Amino acid sequence: MSKEEALSYLSTDGKDTITAVELRSAVSTVYDDLETGIKGDQGIPGPTGPAGEVSTVPGPPGPAGPPGADSTVPGPTGPAGPTGPAGPTGPAGPAGANSTVPGPAGPAGPPGEIGPTGLTGPTGPIGPTGLRGAASTVPGPQGPTGLTGPAGPVGPTGPAGAASTVPGPTGPAGPTGPAGPTGPAGPTGATGSTGLTGPAGPTGPAGADSTVPGPIGPTGATGPAGPTGATGLTGPAGPTGPEGPEGPAGPTGATGLTGATGPAGPTGPTGPAGADSTVPGPQGPAGSTSATYQSTAPSNPTVGQVWIDSDSTPVSVSRTYTSRTTTYALLTTDWMVEATSGTFTVTLPTAVGVAGKDYVVKNSGTGTITIATTSSQTIDARLTQAIPSGSSITVVSNGTNWVII
Repeated sequence: MSKEEALSYLSTDGKDTITAVELRSAVSTVYDDLETGIKGDQGIPGPTGPAGEVSTVPGPPGPAGPPGADSTVPGPTGPAGPTGPAGPTGPAGPAGANSTVPGPAGPAGPPGEIGPTGLTGPTGPIGPTGLRGAASTVPGPQGPTGLTGPAGPVGPTGPAGAASTVPGPTGPAGPTGPAGPTGPAGPTGATGSTGLTGPAGPTGPAGADSTVPGPIGPTGATGPAGPTGATGLTGPAGPTGPEGPEGPAGPTGATGLTGATGPAGPTGPTGPAGADSTVPGPQGPAGSTSATYQSTAPSNPTVGQVWIDSDSTPVSVSRTYTSRTTTYALLTTDWMVEATSGTFTVTLPTAVGVAGKDYVVKNSGTGTITIATTSSQTIDARLTQAIPSGSSITVVSNGTNWVII
């Protein structure tokens, strides 16, 4: 393609429509012919040609048009074609009028090789903004993003108008003028009074319900556990199953070691006297035929000896009685001591040197009476003996310790 043909394709006087392949070829031809010398001024954009009829067959992608107004009906999505080769970036064309009928999206061409990047031409002046076209009811395909032009200088700020008490209708957007140079900053004026706030405008109509479901929101936090329900009634017991056969007897285990003998327990209360026997007991062995006679009473009889008083005068035997309700130490002259109330201890004297001496202690109260000894002596091999309520105990000295009879 010659340079003249390329320029003809790039102008609106060449063709009403142009294919993407023709556009890339024309741009490539123009940039291939550019030199690195001084660039010429950009020409004035020509008028936009009339829109062609809607084709029933998808054509190649057209040049990028300005964004159309928001559509209320989503257009069909065209099939994704293969990616065409990236050509050099052409100069930005003038913005066309908004189309009222969107053209179908053409299939993407196969990806081509990336060509060399052309030289950037000078930025042309910003043309006037065209009138806003009527809102389209069918969304058009989104065109490629155009190049961003350099920002113009900021124009001077106009004076503030008086505050309106009634909001006026919004006028159409006027064309953006070229930005003038920034003037020097003037002195800050006095702050004016705040204008009255205009009344709020009426609420616009609600948009149509979307036909596309929104994303599912995150799962809410788990609520607290409810109270535990009452325990149900116990069901009736099922019938007892038949007894299984007896298993074989296991082997007899080894005999364990004999445990240590535990301490002797306290003496139990004396049982009631038995009934007289109707059967005579066996005859005892014959006694000794020898005896010792003396005219005076013995001063120190020994255990096992029997003394008979041959005098006609009776011999009196001393048996004393004492009642106690608190701790008491027995005397050698005591014989029977009765604990009538309370819980306390009765202490025996030493058993040494008084072999044959006996004491009777009766507990007729409701407490417990403890019989203790002197000098760690024992009572039937124990240091103490307990007498429960209603019981009694009789102890005799054997010359070393006390024994219970």
